[in-house]
Amino acid sequence: MRQRQHAEEPDGTVAILEERFRWGWMRRFFPRAAARPIRIRLDEVGTFSWLAMDGVRSVGDLAGPLEERFGDRVRPAAERVARFVALLRRHGFIRFEDDPR
Repeated sequence: MRQRQHAEEPDGTVAILEERFRWGWMRRFFPRAAARPIRIRLDEVGTFSWLAMDGVRSVGDLAGPLEERFGDRVRPAAERVARFVALLRRHGFIRFEDDPR
C-alpha cells in the first residue's frame, strides 16, 4: 500500500497533504495558492490507523492494534478499518500495489 505525504499537527494528530490543484495550468495561474497543500486533518483514530499503514501489514492486521488502543470506541475494529481504507483509496490518498496507475 502506498500513501500520500502527511504532516504532524501540534496536537499529535496527522494531516494528509493533498495538492491544491491537479491540473498544471491552474498551478501556473495560481502559483501562491498551489504552493500551499490542502490539509485533511485526521482524528486520533484515523491518525493511529494512518501511521500503522506501513505497506507490509494487511487491512486485517490493522484492526488488532486499533482495538487494543481504543477498545469499545472502535468496535467492530475490522469493519471500521476496512471502511477507512476504502474511503482513503476511493479518494486517492492511498493506492494498493496492484491498483492500475
